[in-house]
Amino acid sequence: MACHWNNLYYGDGCSSILASSSREALYDLDNIQLASLSREDRENGLEAVYELDYLVIEGHARDVQTNSPPRGLQLQLGLLNDEAIDDTQVVLNLGYFQFKATPGAFRLDIRDGRGRISMS
Repeated sequence: MACHWNNLYYGDGCSSILASSSREALYDLDNIQLASLSREDRENGLEAVYELDYLVIEGHARDVQTNSPPRGLQLQLGLLNDEAIDDTQVVLNLGYFQFKATPGAFRLDIRDGRGRISMS
């Protein structure tokens, strides 16, 4: 786990990253000075409440015919009712893509246009 500016980024080896922010804390979580804590806090530890802000959904795409990343492929993340909420382009050299979304159930599709025609 890594903390940065009162945000917590967590990666558990799965293909998503959870990003949260502290909502309740008695101390500035970026600048905790252990020497200035009360004896009770040093012995019992500190508590903080975090709230989930978003998930980072990431993956890799490959063209199965050429075994290389698809050139110019645009993807979209949508709700189950087909409403698009985010889109991205696959990075050509690695085939990597990433979306930022709140927790829920989604559909991953090829965005309308040239990519959908060439990948059909």
